Amino acid sequence: MRDFAEDTVHCIEPLRLWEKALSPKTRSELSRTGNNSFPPSWISAIAQVVPAPKQRDYWLFGVDVTPVPRHHAETLKDRECVYQPTVIAGNKPICLGHNYSLLSAIPEAQVAGGASWSIPVSVERVTSFESKTDVGLHQVQRLLNDESLPWYEDLCVLVADSDYSHRHFLYPLSISRNRVIVTRCRANRVFYRLPDTSTAPQRGHPRWYGERFDLKDDTSWSPPDEYKTLSITTHLGRARTVTLRLWHDLLMKGSKSQPMHRHPFDLLQVEIADPTSKRLFAPQWLIVFGQERRQLRNCEAYQAYRQRFNLEHGIRFGKQHLLMTQLQTPDVTTEERWVQFSGLAYAQLWAARTLVHSLPRPWQQYLPAYRQGLNSPSIVQRDFSRIIRSIGTPAQSVKPRGKSPGRRQGFTLNPRPKRPIVKRGSSPRKKRTKTA
Repeated sequence: MRDFAEDTVHCIEPLRLWEKALSPKTRSELSRTGNNSFPPSWISAIAQVVPAPKQRDYWLFGVDVTPVPRHHAETLKDRECVYQPTVIAGNKPICLGHNYSLLSAIPEAQVAGGASWSIPVSVERVTSFESKTDVGLHQVQRLLNDESLPWYEDLCVLVADSDYSHRHFLYPLSISRNRVIVTRCRANRVFYRLPDTSTAPQRGHPRWYGERFDLKDDTSWSPPDEYKTLSITTHLGRARTVTLRLWHDLLMKGSKSQPMHRHPFDLLQVEIADPTSKRLFAPQWLIVFGQERRQLRNCEAYQAYRQRFNLEHGIRFGKQHLLMTQLQTPDVTTEERWVQFSGLAYAQLWAARTLVHSLPRPWQQYLPAYRQGLNSPSIVQRDFSRIIRSIGTPAQSVKPRGKSPGRRQGFTLNPRPKRPIVKRGSSPRKKRTKTA
C-alpha cells in the first residue's frame, strides 16, 4: 500500500479546487461568462479527477434537475412553483423556489468501489423563462463538445429521465457524432416504423412515417429485432430475471424545424420478473438515440440507465450533508454560487476517496459498507478534515482589523422590496367582440 504522502502528491492538484475557485482569474471568468454556469477553470479541474473508462467502451454522463425550495424568501427574485415530491396524500407535489440542472459524470462501479458516486461537472440554475431541457441541452453541448476535455473524441453516453425524451432535446444532438442518448419515455407514447420504400412513381408527398407503434397496444408491435434475458441479483440478494426486447429504426413525430423522420432510434423494452416468472413492475421503455447507437448493446443500454440513479443519491447527499439548500440569502447570484460550491465540494470528496481512513461509529463497525471497505461519500466526508489539514489551505493568515464603527446614529435601512411569484403558462386569450 502506498504511503499517504505519495498519494497526497497525486491528489493535491484536484483537492485544491477551492484555490482555483477563489483565484482572481476565476473571478474574471465568472464576470465574463456569468454566474449561472461553471467557469472553464472549474470544469478543467474537475475533468482531471473523472476516471477514463476501462471496463466499458464509453464515458457515461447523466443530467437531471433538482429543486432548491425557498418558501419564505419573499424578496428573492425569479421564484416560481417547482416540482418537489411529498409524502402527504392529496397535496400537490410543488414548492416555491428555483430549479437547478445538474450534469454529472458517472464512474464505473469498479472504480467507485461499489458506492453510488457521481461527479458534478456542471451546475446551472433554470430561470423562469427557460425550460430544464433547454438548460440541460446547453450543458451537454458545452461539456461534450469542448475539444480541451478528455472525452471529446470518445464515445459518450448520456442518460436522462422521461422529461428529456422529446424532440426539442433530442434533435439538436442528432448531428453530434460519438454521442448516444439513453432516455426513458412514457408508456403512452406512439411511434412509427420506417415507411415502405417503393421504386414505383407515386403522386403526392412521399411518406415520412410508416405504421404506428403504440406502446399501449401490443397488437401494433412487430416481433423484436433483438431478444435477451439476464439474471441479476439486487443489493438485498434477491434474484431477478430481466427480459430485454429491442426494436430497430423507429421514428417519432417531428416538425418543420425539427424533422425527426430523418433520425431513427432504437426502442428497448425492459421487463423485470421474479424467479417464478411473475412480473414485478410495469414494462420500462428506453429510447436509444444517436448515430452511434448500434455500438451500444441492449444490455449495456439497460445497465447505463440503471446507473442514472447515482445522480439521485448524489443530489440527496448534497442536500443532507453538504448544505446545498440551507443557505438563506435574498440574492440570486449568491444562491447560485452556493449551490455550485456544493457540487465543487462533492467533487473534492471524490478526489479524496483513496486517502481516507475508515472511522466508523461504535454501532457502525459491523455494517456491510465498513466491513467491505466501501468509500462512500459520507465515509470520505468524515475523514476529510484530516486530509485537508495534511495538504494545507490556500487562505491567508488572519490579520487584526480593529473595531468597526458601525452604523451612525439614526441610520435606518430601507426594507427590500417583495418580489412576485413567477407563474408560467400562456396568457388567457382575449374574447373577440362580435360585430354585426
